[in-house]
Amino acid sequence: MTRSSLDGPSGPASAGTAFHRVAADRGVSPQQIALARLLARSPAVIPVPGASRPASIADSAQAAELRLSTVELTRLEDALPC
Repeated sequence: MTRSSLDGPSGPASAGTAFHRVAADRGVSPQQIALARLLARSPAVIPVPGASRPASIADSAQAAELRLSTVELTRLEDALPC
């Protein structure tokens, strides 16, 4: 999922909307949810997020502490295009 797809949800069924909703429920950023989802998929997956600000680095590091529930992961996967 690209960063731009998280920035502005385009409709109720969009992946951006799902990421925004899970993030709002958790009180974190959609980018943290996206990284947490990638980390949950496999221990062999190592996302390398870009960061141009120190706050972005901290935000990404905090994503490693998130543990998404099965319900949240299913919600996100169902919203993603095939």
